Amino acid sequence: MRTDLRYWESERSGVSLVELLVAMGVFALLVALLLPAVQQTREQARQTDCRNRLKQIGLALEAFESANHALPPRSIQRQRNAPGLPTVGVSPHYSLLPYLDQRALFAQIDVNRESGMGWHNDPATSAVNTPAMAAPVPVFRCPSDGASHGRVNYRASLGTSSQGHATIGDDPAEGARVGFIAADRRAEITDGVSQTVFFAERLVGDADDSTYVAYRDAAYVDADMKTAESSLKACFTVSQLPASHASHLGTSWLAPSLGQTLYNHILPPNSSIPDCGYCGYGQCGGSAAIASRSLHPGGVHTLMGDGAVRFVNSSIDLKLWRALGTIQSGEVVGEW
Repeated sequence: MRTDLRYWESERSGVSLVELLVAMGVFALLVALLLPAVQQTREQARQTDCRNRLKQIGLALEAFESANHALPPRSIQRQRNAPGLPTVGVSPHYSLLPYLDQRALFAQIDVNRESGMGWHNDPATSAVNTPAMAAPVPVFRCPSDGASHGRVNYRASLGTSSQGHATIGDDPAEGARVGFIAADRRAEITDGVSQTVFFAERLVGDADDSTYVAYRDAAYVDADMKTAESSLKACFTVSQLPASHASHLGTSWLAPSLGQTLYNHILPPNSSIPDCGYCGYGQCGGSAAIASRSLHPGGVHTLMGDGAVRFVNSSIDLKLWRALGTIQSGEVVGEW
């Protein structure tokens, strides 16, 4: 038996550079194959969580209606004591808090002293309810939207209205028709609750005033936005770098505005046409076209009037999408 040191050195095993590179290549290939599967699994889990949260909102709607014999209003109105002063409102999300295990937060909100003067600000502001506005309510957030500054992803439908009420243009087909939030009771939804969207997803803004992100923010335009078609045309004119825009959408679940808790069916889901809002004569806010948007591949989740949560493909026909958003238009939707 040889005991020479050189013998042992010649028998010692090792890894060559070529072998190391091959091993690294195999590892990189495995990662490339497995990573999409892992990401898909995570997204499926987030989608399940998203559906469950919308389902909770649907159950809260039913509980509210059972207790109050009415649907949550677009805004809770409180008349000022002095004659001539405007009423003020808070969002439908506020009404649902007691039915979402948020009674303590509900009790913190002072509706009677809320002026509502900051609801159309970007971001929305309040002189008396700032602490409550900043409070996170997890059930209002979609887990696929990773923006930490957001407070609400699930918004109530205004139908095809840019302002919250019906308007008819020269062509009745181009008019604006209200969504579920304008109904006092389900019985008023003559199109059928199973064929009417109550809530849908909307990404929060990027919260950066210096940067315009088209699929999150809303550009300001000075154009006619009275009807669905005129609103669509106004948003179609938005350039890649608009002169001004809103970046803080969805940062308050308390404000009853298109900037925060409401959306409409003027644009299709995940529309390639950017969202936009009216800004002119020194005032911004009020009229807007805010589409349902999400980071889920291929579409958005919606809460129907019968409590079902349905996934709507981004390629849905715009006429059908608008029909699903309205409550009394008489369209025959059929299977979709």
